[in-house]
Amino acid sequence: MSTKDKGYLRGTVIGPLLHASYEAIEEFCLSSLWLERGLARMTQYGYAGDLRLFAKWLEHDSCKMLFDVSREDIHRYVVESNVMPTTQRRRMAALRGFYGWSLRERRIDEDPCLLMLHPKIPPRRPFPLSVKQVDALLSAPQVDHPRGLRDRALLELLYGSGMRVSEAVGLSALGLDFKQRAIRIIGKGSVERIALFGEEAAFWLERYLRTARPALAMYRADRRLFITRRGDGITSRMVGLLVNRYARQADIRGPLSPHTLRHSFATHMLDNNADLVTIQQLLGHTSISTTEIYTHVAMAKVKKIHEAYHPREHATADISLCRLPTLRRIA
Repeated sequence: MSTKDKGYLRGTVIGPLLHASYEAIEEFCLSSLWLERGLARMTQYGYAGDLRLFAKWLEHDSCKMLFDVSREDIHRYVVESNVMPTTQRRRMAALRGFYGWSLRERRIDEDPCLLMLHPKIPPRRPFPLSVKQVDALLSAPQVDHPRGLRDRALLELLYGSGMRVSEAVGLSALGLDFKQRAIRIIGKGSVERIALFGEEAAFWLERYLRTARPALAMYRADRRLFITRRGDGITSRMVGLLVNRYARQADIRGPLSPHTLRHSFATHMLDNNADLVTIQQLLGHTSISTTEIYTHVAMAKVKKIHEAYHPREHATADISLCRLPTLRRIA
């Protein structure tokens, strides 16, 4: 196990039970998540983190390691965790994956997750920005500075293509095709696809590559398109911090993340009469049902317009006078 993994909880001494659990988690991530399933690195980190949390709880609660767990242990962990349904579902996915692998590898005789139910998650409706808000956000970076120009190009690409932030930070500096205004990306689940971007994004990307990136890459440069002042590739967390900082500068309130630009891309495309199948392809959704959440956003906007402008939306007559008479039953 790496030093980083062993120091998962700084300032604590890892006993033999927890050490054995961490070794099992590392083996699971290597053999199942990477070699068999080919999951992305961030997904592997997420699974490992959730499993380590459970292993730590299990050692403290029952003095057990992961292979000694019972169905009752997992049920009690879920109840005591008291987390959001989305977090609970993610943790259960990690546990199901681990114990399914453990059963196949004959480390356990019975899968303790076999009869556990998935927590129900209410559908989340995206909250896109208006076109005016997007303009304000994208105009916030100071483009006379290399980092500001990098940020402008990055924000323009996120909104102009609708790609995920994880896809954007993994882009290669050599992967842009300005003639076709397209870029090859590795999407969710390591699926390769082509993302498209418009003239505005192309303008800022060309300017960034011509002036800002060479300045940032003065001493050394990562192969990735968007780099820091030290030449390293920018991370998803950095992009999240940048988006929130520029949102404050643009006086945009409310929860915001890089994914907000993806939501805004899809919603604005739909508002301008793009069909769902095209939006699905541009977003890289494997299922059209995932894309259909944007139709609810569009319908909510239509309803507000109807309420604001239709002359008969608000009743002018006394509704109490319109009650239907009670009908007598005829014998």
